[in-house]
Amino acid sequence: KTKLLEERFASLMDCKYGVATSSGTSSLVAMTLALPEIAKRPVIRGKSKVICPALGFIANSSSIVSGGLLPKWVDVRAEDLNINASLVEDAIDDDVVAIYAIGTMGLSADMPRLKEIADRYDLVLFHDACEDYGSSVDGVLSHKYAIGGCSSMYTAHLAVMGEGSIVFTDDENLADILRSIRSHGR
Repeated sequence: KTKLLEERFASLMDCKYGVATSSGTSSLVAMTLALPEIAKRPVIRGKSKVICPALGFIANSSSIVSGGLLPKWVDVRAEDLNINASLVEDAIDDDVVAIYAIGTMGLSADMPRLKEIADRYDLVLFHDACEDYGSSVDGVLSHKYAIGGCSSMYTAHLAVMGEGSIVFTDDENLADILRSIRSHGR
């Protein structure tokens, strides 16, 4: 049944792969643990940084710390409480390896701009879509600008099952790594 859920959710999100985890937080931790294998920049535990919004659910920052990396907070836009993409570039230094964008209360971050920045600096862009999966920017599903996105089925989110999460991606390597991490294979 888990495989069927993964397949159907991935299809709903127009992605090739879905990887179920126990929660949105565990999806973010798994993504952080996958960074050494998918990042274009070297990932050094205790030194490498992940840019994330300064205002957001604690899971983003705690998942980065749980993965042995350091959160680098960037302020949010007042109009939608999403990371202020115009401030992200100034936060990038040699230790930054990824950007975690969060969609807040159904509103997507500026994913096209964040993708452009991530591509320019060889950073991984991941979309915490727990509050906005299915949202779009310029007619494109928000998570399609990133290597992947994750949902949360917690009571306060869009699809409610009590708990659980699906990471959705088109990247086969990422999906394989996340399955291994989920199964404590690392």
